Amino acid sequence: MLCYFMGNPIRSIQVQSANSATPVTLPDESRAMTASCQVLGAPIIYRPDGTVPNPALDQTLPVGTIITLTGIESIKAFVFAASAAIQATLAVNYYD
Repeated sequence: MLCYFMGNPIRSIQVQSANSATPVTLPDESRAMTASCQVLGAPIIYRPDGTVPNPALDQTLPVGTIITLTGIESIKAFVFAASAAIQATLAVNYYD
C-alpha cells in the first residue's frame, strides 16, 4: 500500500455545499487522523471550531486552496459552506 507523509490513504470523497446558507461537515471516518482538502468549483467560507460560518465575518478560501486538518477533533469540527449562491466542492482525502 502507498504510504504518504500524512499516513496511509483511507478514503477519497467529494463533499458539496449548495450555497452560503448550507453549511456542511465532513463525513465521519473513524480511522482518519489527517484530512487533506482541496477547494473545487467555487470559493468557500469555513470555521474550524464546529460553528456555522458567517459570510460577512469568516475567512474565504479560493478555488485551488489545499488545507490539511490534523487530528480527529479538527476533522469533526470543520464546517464549510459555499461563499456565494453557487455550489462549492471539497475534494477530501483521509489518512490514518
